[in-house]
Amino acid sequence: MINTTLTIAAFVCASSSVHALPTGEQVHARYLEVTGGEDNHRRLKGLHIEGRVRIGAMELEGTYEQYTTAPAQYWSKTVFDQLGEVIVVVNGEDAWQTAPSLGSARLSGQELTDALLVADFYRDLDVTQDFDPIVNTGEADFEGERCYRVKLTSTTAAPDETRYYSVETGYLIARVSDNGSGPTEVYSDFREVGSVLMPHKTEVRTQGIAGLGFEFIRERIRANPRVPSGLFDPPAALN
Repeated sequence: MINTTLTIAAFVCASSSVHALPTGEQVHARYLEVTGGEDNHRRLKGLHIEGRVRIGAMELEGTYEQYTTAPAQYWSKTVFDQLGEVIVVVNGEDAWQTAPSLGSARLSGQELTDALLVADFYRDLDVTQDFDPIVNTGEADFEGERCYRVKLTSTTAAPDETRYYSVETGYLIARVSDNGSGPTEVYSDFREVGSVLMPHKTEVRTQGIAGLGFEFIRERIRANPRVPSGLFDPPAALN
């Protein structure tokens, strides 16, 4: 009887081990691996992106262009015929925006915090840098895709996040800001850029304002581009 009990107990333990969930860190590590491996991601020093952007509720469509370089430089230009041109630049710890009728102005407060996070080129490679703990809460459905739902608790000014990684492919398919007002980002159309895979479509869904979402279609992504001289320099009005 004792031997039988021990055998059953050992079997149950072994079975549980086989079906044990990967940790949150392991889920993210798999994402890096299936999209090219961390080493290849770190070989990227910059990106040049060109594409289209849509604002759903306003039925607007425009173009956008973006340069990002390591460690934390960012430039983007978005153009709508009806609204004009908006340029956002981040250079280290400084950031500013140039928009029609508003001119150029430095970003501050939450806008500056958000801009610095966007500009951090390698931020998503080591999630333990900004989040602790990182917990895989189990499997969950996200719009028909079976996913691991990973809760990330922020150790910085950034909000906590919930991320959804496909169980089948390992891709990160959605990121949800847990501060109650932040957006949900949904990623799809993964294609090769250099030696890594990147999403070529991102939907940004805002909370609280129905239909006011953005859709970014990346038509062209170039790895390690030549950056135009002075692109990240502040305009004369801010000097």
